[in-house]
Order: sequence, then structure tokens, then C-alpha cells
Amino acid sequence: MKNNDTTSRFKETEGAPELIPDDPFEEDLPGKGTPLRAVMESNGILATEQRARYARYDTANPGCSRENPIVIAETEDYVDLEYEVLEQLLRPVPYRFVDWQVVRQRLIGDGERKLDEMTVEVSTHPIARFVDGDIIIPESEPLGTETYWFDITAGFNALSEKLG
Repeated sequence: MKNNDTTSRFKETEGAPELIPDDPFEEDLPGKGTPLRAVMESNGILATEQRARYARYDTANPGCSRENPIVIAETEDYVDLEYEVLEQLLRPVPYRFVDWQVVRQRLIGDGERKLDEMTVEVSTHPIARFVDGDIIIPESEPLGTETYWFDITAGFNALSEKLG
């Protein structure tokens, strides 16, 4: 039986339905042309498969090393944009159940570049469960810190020009 519902999570492959995984990010990402989407596209972290790499911190991922920072080309609200990108990479999703908070942020000059180093404290995301009719919410457990790097040269230089 062919399924004509375009919103279905199933597609027909040689007569047998195949599960199409939901994209846990797509519903919260802003539309084309917005600064967040532009940053994520230009740094190769927009597609679900690319963002799924952040389920495990790895310095090979964009933004996880000084040598490969996430470039923010926006000149307005670029710091807010850094936090929005972190929110997309670290929010609880099927790949990564964590809570996080920035515990240190510092500006580093690297030749002509201005880098923002953001150290994030990561902890388990408590998942409530029922035990004998009561809701139990376990305590978060610290998992450690992770460092994310952003190249904010464009925004920093624009702000410097404004301030004279």
C-alpha cells in the first residue's frame, strides 16, 4: 500500500516502508537568510549529520580547536550569535543529553584574527522517570568542560571602528 501522506515518517522502498529519522534540529532553526543559519551553513554544521558529530566532543569538529574556529561574519550581535550556535550544538537532542553553561569567555588576539574562546561546563541532562507512582528527577552529574572557538574578527573590527 502506497503512502501518499508527505508528512509521514515512512517512505516506500521497493514495496517495504523504511523509517525516515526526524531531524531534531530543523524545527528550531531559523529560515534561510538569517544570521544563525548563515553561520551554520558557512561553517559546514547545518545538516543533521554534521551536527550529530557534536554528540561527542572532538577537536576535529569546526569550533572545537583554535586552528578551526567557527567563523562569525556578522558585524552586529555577533556575541549573541555565538551563544545561539552553542545552543544548537549542545542542546539536548537524541544524540546528546546534556545541560551546559559557559563558565569562561575570553578574547584572544591571534595575528590579525580575534578569537573568542568559550569554555563550557557540561553535565548530564536529568531525565524524569516514574518510580512507584512518584516522579523522580535525578541530579545532574558533571561531565567536564569543553572549549569552543569562534573567529569574531569581523564583528570586533566593526565595533572598534564605531568606537573610534
